[in-house]
Amino acid sequence: MQGVRLTFVYLGVCTALLCAEKPKAAAEPRVTSINPLSFQRGQTGLAELRGVALAAARTVLVNKAGVTARILKVIQETGPKGNSTDVAQLEITVAPDTPVAAVPFRVVSAAGVTNEISLRVVDAETAAEEQPIRKTPLILNGRLATRGETDTYWIEAKAGRTVTFEAVSGFAAFDPSLTISEPSGSWFDDQRLNRIAANDEPLYFPGLSTEARLVHHFIKDGKYALQIRAFGGQGGADYAYSIRVTERETPPALLHPTAIPDWDERLFTRRMTREWIAKIYERGSAGAPEKWAETYRAVVEGAAEVPLMNGQGMVEGRLTKPAEVNVIRLRIDKPQDISIDVETPEATMPRFNPIVSLFDDRGNEIVTNVYTKRNNNGLYMMKMIQAKSTVTLRAAGEYILKIRDITTDCSGPDFAYRVLIRSQVPHVGKVDIVESQFNLERGQAKPITVNIEREEEFKGFVTVAAEGLPEGVSVVGAMANPIERPPLPNAGRLERYIGKPQTTSLMLVAAPDAKLTNMPVNVRVKVRPVVDRRVGAVIAEKELPLMIVPRRPS
Repeated sequence: MQGVRLTFVYLGVCTALLCAEKPKAAAEPRVTSINPLSFQRGQTGLAELRGVALAAARTVLVNKAGVTARILKVIQETGPKGNSTDVAQLEITVAPDTPVAAVPFRVVSAAGVTNEISLRVVDAETAAEEQPIRKTPLILNGRLATRGETDTYWIEAKAGRTVTFEAVSGFAAFDPSLTISEPSGSWFDDQRLNRIAANDEPLYFPGLSTEARLVHHFIKDGKYALQIRAFGGQGGADYAYSIRVTERETPPALLHPTAIPDWDERLFTRRMTREWIAKIYERGSAGAPEKWAETYRAVVEGAAEVPLMNGQGMVEGRLTKPAEVNVIRLRIDKPQDISIDVETPEATMPRFNPIVSLFDDRGNEIVTNVYTKRNNNGLYMMKMIQAKSTVTLRAAGEYILKIRDITTDCSGPDFAYRVLIRSQVPHVGKVDIVESQFNLERGQAKPITVNIEREEEFKGFVTVAAEGLPEGVSVVGAMANPIERPPLPNAGRLERYIGKPQTTSLMLVAAPDAKLTNMPVNVRVKVRPVVDRRVGAVIAEKELPLMIVPRRPS
């Protein structure tokens, strides 16, 4: 019996050791939201900053002149699931001449430097949540503190009045939705609010903002309710918002996705300026850049005379009528590799979906900017319109370029296009430096991750350098374990439409006795191509704040 008891105790100890939770590593300092989100010029006020590992916060780094912030105190909140959040109370002062804009800032603590977050400087009076709208322009600051919450503001409107309501959120997961309702009642409740207008966002599409914008023309006098809620009914302490109320219809935001990072030649809205070809050469070719292309105007299909372009050129035009097709002839003197780059400078996807196709003199389609592949999930066919396609023209001769919309019923005066026909130039395309800040513990190593795309068979080297490292920090090359993706069963002509992705890393290593830093040191990461053993100009650069901090308990 004694042996059995000893065995039981032994097994119990082993089970307890196996089941014990592994202690979690200390969290990196991080900020998630600020409330209120907007501050008026010339205003001094308090704000609540929420995040993680802010207990030892000591200063706020504001990336714009005219705005200062200081930390008054930090408290810790415990959530219903036992998770803790640090809440820092800030005093923020905005100078009267500060430009109206989003102002990014970071918090510095003994644990390191946080990610970047923004407050908004506005030129209108601000008001707290649940206040009536008495005058315009006005900024309403609030927060949807619980799931399913709706905040309501009342406005007295006169017939003929036009008001613009614009909502912005201070939290990435918060997609705000605006509604205007009137208390016109129902059979069962004479004060029931009935919706008369609503907006979630002007247009939902990848790369566009999800902020709500509602322009309403009131047709009768009355009392109306402006309501804001999260689109999916979410809510929480981080769901801060600002609503701007303006007594007129304000100009709408441009529905143009912006390139992040700066260079993305596979985005329809990138600007192909006169320096475009020279910049492509700068990103990888050892040769001299070609001259800027001559500009040609395409004509409507069926026109008596179709213009002829010799080799390289820029084609411009507009699709102003439904089902319209624009055409131009292209003469190629010798077999060559060409790239067809498409820009939509005004209307763009999903309103304007340009199809650009190249045909030979017998009417055979040589290449188009529609990429077709078979999807791995369900094995169904997918078609995507691309802003760039490449092709090898194997014979000299005359070709026909056609431009149309994907539909036969969409057109407009803003359906403008620019199509650049050029020789292929091997170069480095998009470059993405992933990290945004570094907190290095003594004796610790962390990678700087750089993703690139090789365009048009670029085979040169790409260098990544980190400059301005503090004493005690060194940098070495590193190789990450690559992600193995299953091959597509039918990827189509992938090489025509997609740059070849590649990932590289630099490892920052802090010596065990590296000197601790009280403030961040700005490290500059620079990316350059190397062709024919010559290092090219910097094609991507990013500044990363870095701190050396004590070792955290593991």
